[in-house]
Amino acid sequence: MIQKIKKYGLLNLFLLLTAVSSQAQSLDDYLKIAAENNPGAKAAYLEFEASMQRLPQVSSLPDPTLSMSALGQMIETRVGTQEARFSLMQSFPWFGTLKAKKEVAALEADAKFQAYLDRRNELFLKVKTAYYELYEVKHHIHHKMQNG
Repeated sequence: MIQKIKKYGLLNLFLLLTAVSSQAQSLDDYLKIAAENNPGAKAAYLEFEASMQRLPQVSSLPDPTLSMSALGQMIETRVGTQEARFSLMQSFPWFGTLKAKKEVAALEADAKFQAYLDRRNELFLKVKTAYYELYEVKHHIHHKMQNG
């Protein structure tokens, strides 16, 4: 019987200490810690940042191509002799193509940001649910201790 009382006394002491130590942090602190340490939320945010980095790449012209060929001997062509040949090419997309690609990339980046917000809000819901369950348990323990 005495061991049972000690056992429940230790359990109540542990719950009381847990309640006191957890009161030191507010819900905002828990939300901040969860957002900083959740790998899913971090991954979603990094995907959003990566899609933002693609915007300037998509909306720019393709790289120009420079080619050079050196011929070992002089070659006689219809326009004269040639020793080497140089060419520079730049392709230009059709009108409005770059603008459309940029808009598509911007919409994809916005979708990634919304996915990040969705993941973060799901995480916050879980943290808030656990926090309020802990609050309810603390409240019941407090009333049990008050009523004896």
